[in-house]
Amino acid sequence: MLRGVLVMATIAVAAGVCNIAEKKDVKIGGCPKRTYKYGSCTSLDDAQAKLTAMLTKYQDPTPPQSDAECKDLIDKACVMYGGTGDASKCSDYCTAMFPSNRGCTMDEQCMMPGFQQPLTCCGYYKSVAKDNCKIETKTLDAYIQKMRESQQCGDLNCVARASSSASVSFVMVFLSSIVGLFVAARM
Repeated sequence: MLRGVLVMATIAVAAGVCNIAEKKDVKIGGCPKRTYKYGSCTSLDDAQAKLTAMLTKYQDPTPPQSDAECKDLIDKACVMYGGTGDASKCSDYCTAMFPSNRGCTMDEQCMMPGFQQPLTCCGYYKSVAKDNCKIETKTLDAYIQKMRESQQCGDLNCVARASSSASVSFVMVFLSSIVGLFVAARM
């Protein structure tokens, strides 16, 4: 009986652990070196595998290497949002382009059954677009509403990405939301 209780206690404790893998001094494209982390409720091996996959994804397609390349991508993304580019350097948006923390960030999250990465807040996308694009509020609001309706962002239990635990690149955010809207529009 005592053995069963100890085994159950061990399982309960293990299930409530956020294992965080970390890689320092990683350079992605034209952005400065940063530390990247990934948290997993499963195991440290799982966290390391997901961190490796995340960093690989950040490198494919090849990220912009210069301010000119970054500006070109942002200009294209802003046009898709219905505006024009306003940012001019990779440093203007590197933190949003390649978020440094993913997965769980605290043990408490691992105690929630079926913990999933929360959606990025719709307001965050709106502020990133406002910071990097010249766009009319009405046009941006309509685009954000489409993202909300297609569950590409949320308003409750969401994460403002910048340096938070849930992140995707600014350019990837633009491109993924654009692709999602094109796919949805063609259905």
